[in-house]
Amino acid sequence: MLHQSVFSRVVLRPSVFSVCLLASVCGSSATAGSTFCADLTYLLEQSKSGFYAIQSDKRSEHRGFNASKVLENAEYCVIFEDPKKRSYKCTWVFAFGAAEADTLYEQFANGVSECLGSLADRQVDQPVNHPDTYTAYLYTLADTELRVTFKEKSALKSTLVSVVIEGTAIAL
Repeated sequence: MLHQSVFSRVVLRPSVFSVCLLASVCGSSATAGSTFCADLTYLLEQSKSGFYAIQSDKRSEHRGFNASKVLENAEYCVIFEDPKKRSYKCTWVFAFGAAEADTLYEQFANGVSECLGSLADRQVDQPVNHPDTYTAYLYTLADTELRVTFKEKSALKSTLVSVVIEGTAIAL
């Protein structure tokens, strides 16, 4: 069950809704939206156990381990851990400044908001200083956090859209 959450975003970006990039997020049928929400609910449930059930044995070149649960059309999905917790991250990679990245970012943010329903409230997220551009929606639930992020990195000539779900704390 989803609990009260907080919704936030660093910088408002112009939205581009002309094309739906992922049918599971904004498809015209009720099934498409419910598929995304079902995937999101499943991943939020997996966060309670540190995502071990969807972690493969193969290490990822993107830090951590490959995830067996991959969101539609993601470039990669990984399970990674820092000293305190395990997290799930799926990333979509676009050419630097691609309008499709803006579109996907907004579609994910809207899809998460629709799935969480009235549980989402808006607050300001903390900025980061390493990419050229960074914006993020943050949803804080009773036992986890979910972020939809947008990063432009000119040095890599890439724009990245990611969905990150924080998992449980690592037992010390």
